[in-house]
Amino acid sequence: MLGHEISPFLKKLFLDLYRVAIVDGFLKPEELRTLYKIGEERGVSIEEIQEIIRNPVGVTKLFSERDDKEQYLIDITKIIISDGFIRDEEIYLWERIAKTIFSDPINIEVIKEEIFSTVINEYISDEKKRIDNIKKLLNNELNDILNHSLPKTKTKVTQENSKMKVNLIQKKHDYNISRIIDSRFFFYGVTTLKKVVIKDTFIKVFSDYGLEINPKNFSFAISNDYGKLKKKYKTLIEKASKGYFDFLVYGEHPHSITGSSSQNSWEHKLKNRKTLVIGNHHKEITKAMVKEYAEYFANSIIENGFSSNKQKSMTA
Repeated sequence: MLGHEISPFLKKLFLDLYRVAIVDGFLKPEELRTLYKIGEERGVSIEEIQEIIRNPVGVTKLFSERDDKEQYLIDITKIIISDGFIRDEEIYLWERIAKTIFSDPINIEVIKEEIFSTVINEYISDEKKRIDNIKKLLNNELNDILNHSLPKTKTKVTQENSKMKVNLIQKKHDYNISRIIDSRFFFYGVTTLKKVVIKDTFIKVFSDYGLEINPKNFSFAISNDYGKLKKKYKTLIEKASKGYFDFLVYGEHPHSITGSSSQNSWEHKLKNRKTLVIGNHHKEITKAMVKEYAEYFANSIIENGFSSNKQKSMTA
């Protein structure tokens, strides 16, 4: 039972918030926290929100003139932005909800641009503050451990430094720095490494940075046979050339694929795309390179936030 009478307007709001949160098939922790935070702001408890979702009785389908329609859409947008990604299905549902509130399509587009711009800027600002606070906490932890280690023997310091790394990684999870990265990764070139080794290395490095990767989002066009790269993977390479992937790692590969000149490099091909590129055209992909590239990508996300046209070529 609900503790007090909740208006049909608010019931509709929380049902719509929940619909938007699960439209991609998952209810992420960030979305759930945002849902409950909006409830707190609106004077609706967690238990009441859960009851509304379980038993959607008395929900209005219409809006009255006194309802705060713009704030309604702001709250919907906060759920969409909460996990750091904006998906097509979320935008589609947002627009459907907006059309039940405003009848003018032009007005909806203007409102959408204004609301998303405001909410995104607030999200970026809050994330920067949160990460800055976490960095301070981690740096203090690091300094404390190093200061306590200084007078000890080299062996003792090495042992404590290993423990320190474990402690810092744990702290990232304790302070909720973990974020799900729903990005696509593509690896292309000569290597003797197995796909699972590359994938596990990336997942491990990203995890150390407090970032989670979907294991299904990896694609490979790799081989230890240079000749096979000329004949296989045409579909994947074509998708990569069009900017389908968010992150691209390349090693030694046939010039016939991208060409040997700078005009035909992966960096040049993708300079106007969202793909972040890193690689060395003259060397096969090694495990050390994979780890280095994973750290580069993870650092880019943590320090700058992922943006397009940021590419790095590791040529000899």
